[in-house]
Formats: sequence, C-alpha cells, structure tokens
Amino acid sequence: MKRMEFWLLTTLLAISVFPAITSSLWLDETGTWCIVRGNLREVWSLAPLWNSTPPFYFLLLWPLAQTFGFSEVLLRLPSAMFSAMTAAVLYQLAKRWLDAEGAALAVLFYFCLPTTQFFVIDARPYALGMLLLVCAWLSMMRWLETGRWTNAFACITCAAASTWTHYTLALGLLPLAFYCRRLGWRRAVAATAGTGLLLLPVVPYLAATLGRKEELAWLSPPGWPALVLAVLPPSSLLMVLTGSVVSVFSRRPRTEDFVPFQTRQSLAPVLLLAAAPPLLFFLLGSFGLLQLFTEKYMVCKDIGIALLAGWALRGLAGARVRRVTIISVAVLAIPLNALIFPRHGDEGWRESSEWVREELRAHPETQLVLVSCFIESLQPPVWRTPVGASFSRRPRLCIQFLATQSCCQCVPTRICGGA
Repeated sequence: MKRMEFWLLTTLLAISVFPAITSSLWLDETGTWCIVRGNLREVWSLAPLWNSTPPFYFLLLWPLAQTFGFSEVLLRLPSAMFSAMTAAVLYQLAKRWLDAEGAALAVLFYFCLPTTQFFVIDARPYALGMLLLVCAWLSMMRWLETGRWTNAFACITCAAASTWTHYTLALGLLPLAFYCRRLGWRRAVAATAGTGLLLLPVVPYLAATLGRKEELAWLSPPGWPALVLAVLPPSSLLMVLTGSVVSVFSRRPRTEDFVPFQTRQSLAPVLLLAAAPPLLFFLLGSFGLLQLFTEKYMVCKDIGIALLAGWALRGLAGARVRRVTIISVAVLAIPLNALIFPRHGDEGWRESSEWVREELRAHPETQLVLVSCFIESLQPPVWRTPVGASFSRRPRLCIQFLATQSCCQCVPTRICGGA
C-alpha cells in the first residue's frame, strides 16, 4: 500500500472513530455494558437474553472491561482495533483478485461504506465478526495455494468463530462452496464437517431465537429499491459518478497504455458474497418468513462490495484518475453516510439515566422493568402494561436505556424478562 493510500485510510479511520467514540452509549450498546459489568456467570446467562447470540464476543470483552473500567471509549476501543486489523487482512485477501493498487483501493472503499464507519466504534460484535470472516476467506485462499493443513485449520476455526459472534455472518461463508471443486471433494467435505462440529454449541441459541417468531418481524416487508441500495450502496453510486466525471475531464495518460484490468481469479464468489445476503433476506421478507431486511444483518456483503469496487476502480485509466476518484468518494461518503445511517449518541443513556432518576425521585413507588432480547420488536403498548394493583398502582416504567450503573443504582426493584 502506497503512502497516499495509507494516509487516506488512516484519515478515514480517524474520522470514523473521533469524536463518535466518546459519545454516549446508544440503545443496543447499553446491553453490552449490562452484560460485561457482572461476573462470568452473568456474562454467560445475560448475553443470549439481550443479544440473542452466543457470549463469545462478551467473554473477550469482559476481562478488558473488568480491568480498565466501563467507559464508552474503552467499550468501543476493541471494535476500532478489530477494524484496523480487518484493513490489513482485507488487503491481503484482495491481492488474490487484484494487484497491490487494486487491493488498496478495495480497502479504502470498504471504509467508505456506511455500515463499516458505524461499526468501527460500536460496542457490539460486528467488527470482530467481520475480521474473523475476512480471515476465513484469506485462509481458504492460502489453503488453495499451499495445501497446508495449518491454513485449513485456520479457515475452519475462523469460519466457526465468525458465526459465534453473530449468526448472520454465516451467510458470508456460503460463497466459499464455489471452491469445492478446486479444493477437492474429500477436503471440502472434511472442512464442512469440521466447521459444522465447531458450530454445534451455537445450535441451541439459534433454535431459541427462531422460536420467537414475533420478535423477528419488527420491520415492514422490503421493496425493490431497498434491495438495489443494499447491493449498490450510495458509496458505489458515488464511485460511478465521480469516476465517470473525472475520466471525462482528465487527459489520457501518456506513459500508461490502458488495458482493461484482468482479475487473477474468478469474480463469481465475490459477486455471490455481495448479492446473496440481501437477496436471501429480501425473499424471506417478501414471503413473510423473517422481516429482518436491515443493514446490520447483511453486513457480510460489504466484503464482496469492497472487492468489486476495488476491481472497478482499478480499471480506470490513469493512476491520477483513480486517486482523485477514491479521494472524492471518501470525502463525499462521510456526510452522506451520516444522513442515511443512524449515528452514535442519538439514543444516549446519559440523558435517559438523568430522566429516570428524576422520575424515581418524584414517584418512588415506580418499578423499573429491564427488557431483554430483540428490543426493537417491543411495541409501545407493551411498555404501558400495568404491573397490577398489588404491585403498584402506577404503570410500570419500562425503559430501554437502563443498562447503566447510574440507573441501576437508584432502582429499588428490577424485573428481568422478555416482552
């Protein structure tokens, strides 16, 4: 990676991290605080209740939080570190399809995507899961090249571990079936069996999640525009627009004869990685099976989109044209992403905690209810359900921003349970 690409990547990371990393924890992040603030037994039991996933990420975060504290910066710092590591691994992966310049462009575009900029400092497992998913793909490429069992072990382990962080990241592993023939059917079956064996502990968590169908239908059925924007995010449209404009107004390079850039391997698995997750959730939502068509559950597609964008950018004639295009995309994507994607701090626990304290001072008899798991599916009528005359004459105060130390300290009684 050349100096220009390195500093542009550093700038993108810095803009994604600061000042958002110091902002108040938002709704879902308060669940992370609540999980890691107790002992290991509480981490093991609370993680599936709140996050509905195995406690893998929270078990990694727990010793850091217990040692250094529970500030916003510390809880979010691991995601920033995982994202920086993802950049290095994604660069090595992209070189299997592109040259060094194309790989650097793919990495830069990856950090222009709205989901990437959001999860860089999110105190949730997505950044770790993306790192493990990219490592699984890179290990597969190296296994195909060398045939070493160490690469096979790394591929199987990282593939299973990415699914431990979140179920939906398993969709990013399905396109690897494209390499079964090159890998050899015997080794392919062994790899699939090994990954399946490591995923057995996840089955109870997944079964419990699928058993709550009413909590998996909190979104309206997706439309075709949503599907198009999922496969072709605004950053991609910016790339096409700026690349076309810059190419028209630039001179043809004198020292570089442009030849359509050829990839070193087939782009078929990359296309599957970019398009399959949105298409699957679109079909499930259209038939009324699972209404989960949202970016965070399809985040694995960003790897494929970044690789395709790197391939397209590398095909532009002239190094200056490519540089101006990627810089323009990076500059324009920052304000655009802020408009179309939620920002950290919009749902802050600081103001909510102060409001809760004032409410409890005014009405000491109020009982605070801790609502767990798939909190987006909860409807306002559930919050207003009376507890009962024998318990309290006032309706229960059901607050989603309650997983904070300052809030829990002033709560006389808590009721833990789902909606």
